[in-house]
Amino acid sequence: MTSLSCYSYIGRQIAHGQNLSIGSGCDTKVTVEHEFLHALGFYHEQSRYDRDDYVTIVRENILQDKEHNFNKVGSNVSTTHGTPYDYWSVMHYSKEAFTNGNGSTIITMEPKFQNSNISWEMVTQVSGGPNSDHTTLPSGSKDYSGEVGYFMHVSTATGQEGDTAQLETQRMTPQRVCHIQCLQFYYYHSGNESDTLNIWIREFKNEQDLTGTRLIMGQITGSQTSHWRLHHVSLNATMNFQVVFEAQKAAGRSTGGFSVDDINLYETECPHLSLQIDDFQRVLNTSASESRIYSSRQYSSEGYAYRFAVILYKTYFGLFMQLLSGDNDDKLQWPCLGRQMTFQMLDQTPSIQQQMTKQKSFTTNAPHLK
Repeated sequence: MTSLSCYSYIGRQIAHGQNLSIGSGCDTKVTVEHEFLHALGFYHEQSRYDRDDYVTIVRENILQDKEHNFNKVGSNVSTTHGTPYDYWSVMHYSKEAFTNGNGSTIITMEPKFQNSNISWEMVTQVSGGPNSDHTTLPSGSKDYSGEVGYFMHVSTATGQEGDTAQLETQRMTPQRVCHIQCLQFYYYHSGNESDTLNIWIREFKNEQDLTGTRLIMGQITGSQTSHWRLHHVSLNATMNFQVVFEAQKAAGRSTGGFSVDDINLYETECPHLSLQIDDFQRVLNTSASESRIYSSRQYSSEGYAYRFAVILYKTYFGLFMQLLSGDNDDKLQWPCLGRQMTFQMLDQTPSIQQQMTKQKSFTTNAPHLK
């Protein structure tokens, strides 16, 4: 925070109102959050009374008359509420804050945090129903029926190319011998099309293994989304593990970032194909009867090419699977009999245990041939 127009008192200082400045040069989301949190009573993270266990303040590199910005706040007038020190807090200065040009003013004890200028944050979302305004929720089809909820967001509007922010789960232990896990979550992408969301797992050999081995499981990048997108990633961990969501800033301008919500992990196979239709009720009502929406071409584990489709009938819809010509046709058995398929209409309730999902399975046989 080096702009003179970005400032706020700590907490309520004046009974009938006080100035909070977020003028020119302070109009980024991170800066606005920073100053409002000051007004709510939050000090800088690097001002914590226990900060010397986590960072070193290099006073000879601080601009003259700016040293007071790095003073510690005593435990007699502040509290950490028992929360861990947060290198990625929106209240934490960057390594070059108020530098006189001779080097960094803040050195982290953990080297891996020294160059990280972006971080995940928890965002409150409030919805009064499917037709209400979503003032803090990215526009989309998820409806929380008037409840207050939260999603995790990382902004790539600030920081440098290559900066990353990690969101880690607790350690988990596979419960089934088959070692199959499916990670399911929703994401919303509002950043640069070259930004990436990497999904890793970190496997641990035993309880004494504190670092683990990281394995990349999936990656999301490309164009921005207009709705929350459902995503599945097969993990198949064989030992204790944790999931790591890593957002990485790319070159170029960004005005948003990545948001993640409704994370679930279950020990079954992931769906082989998801066909998401945004604003489904509107599409159903306004499409011509017997309109069809097709998925992209897919290949089964045996090499058969196929696609799914939805047929719209104004007040109801149907699903079907269609075999297509593919790269392996001359090596496959025809007709394709005895293969089981399961269609599932997904209830988007966040808790898997509460989902009222409808599904139907069938096996291909001679009467299905046309």
